[in-house]
Amino acid sequence: MYGGVFFGGTDDEGNAQCIAGAEAMSAAIGEAKGLCVVSDSGQPLTETALASVMKAATQLERVVLVSKMGITRATAGPFGLGGGDAALREGEERLREAVAARDGCSFSVVRVGTLKGGGPGRVENGKVTAGPERQGDDGKVYYDGLGLSKVYYDGLIDLETALVTQAYDKFTLGAKCVKDDPFDAPNPVLRLAYKGSFEPRDDETSRIVACGAAVAALRHPTAVEMSVSAAKGEAPPTRGQWEAILNSL
Repeated sequence: MYGGVFFGGTDDEGNAQCIAGAEAMSAAIGEAKGLCVVSDSGQPLTETALASVMKAATQLERVVLVSKMGITRATAGPFGLGGGDAALREGEERLREAVAARDGCSFSVVRVGTLKGGGPGRVENGKVTAGPERQGDDGKVYYDGLGLSKVYYDGLIDLETALVTQAYDKFTLGAKCVKDDPFDAPNPVLRLAYKGSFEPRDDETSRIVACGAAVAALRHPTAVEMSVSAAKGEAPPTRGQWEAILNSL
């Protein structure tokens, strides 16, 4: 669930499908054993939406929340400063309580910093040349890419953002994972200063790695709470490496 949009099931090519319409959403949630809620920015899951989802998700066994670093310490200051982060913290607490009240359901949290990258990775002559390999019906080997399609890169108008995004997807695909929430939320001034850098920082995270961490948390036999930071690497952690990371927390 991302911004009120639900994804579930796959198409013929194995891509996640967007679920539209109240009936389709209700049916998909009713069959779901795992639910991932992305709430690292913007508005938290509202009480009304939370109640509706938990009521419909009768078979739920694991909820994974993708949250923001430092949220557990967020407070609202004068003139509304910090109010957005405080709202995210309250939303996280509501979701945690709702899951705790459900028998047989556990709650995991993946905390991320400023997100960077997120495209297919290495692209040469307009074609993706990195990522999971698959054999096509024509006998040729194809690369599915790591994140979103090349269209994602093409849509980045700001040159600096485009360059750092593509560099991130080539050289900053590692994962530094620590238990709980030790890092503060990214400082707005420093975030602007490091906008054009693909050097790994504790308060930044690869979008590709963040997605991998959420999937790994859904699959893991026990609940986890961790913060995922950027690290150098030309490939994201494999499924086996994610299991080793989660087991070490």
